[in-house]
Amino acid sequence: MPPPRATLLVIEDDELVSGVIERTLLAAGYACTVVGRGGEGIAQIDVPGARWDAVVLDLTLPDQRGDEVLRQIRARSATLPVVLSSGHDERSVARETLAAASVFLQKPFRGPELIAAVERALGR
Repeated sequence: MPPPRATLLVIEDDELVSGVIERTLLAAGYACTVVGRGGEGIAQIDVPGARWDAVVLDLTLPDQRGDEVLRQIRARSATLPVVLSSGHDERSVARETLAAASVFLQKPFRGPELIAAVERALGR
């Protein structure tokens, strides 16, 4: 079995959506870890020796806002690629939040759109 194309952290609270994201990423050859809360995502980033190639982050989470999670990610790494996903359209997301993200992906999205967004975030 070849090594994964990249290791991704998915922070998404909707179990149906996170399941689709996980299956899509795994089928495309990515390794991924899925968590449902912003605090869990930050804890994963803070694990000593953890190496994430990119994050897929939902803007709406049950424990904290996605823009706050993104701010915490940026405090830890200015360069970690982040795909920010939301059911809101891009115009309704604060400019500072969009600027801090690598790629914006509006829900609902299809598998190919998710893969394309991850690839753009990874610079491929």
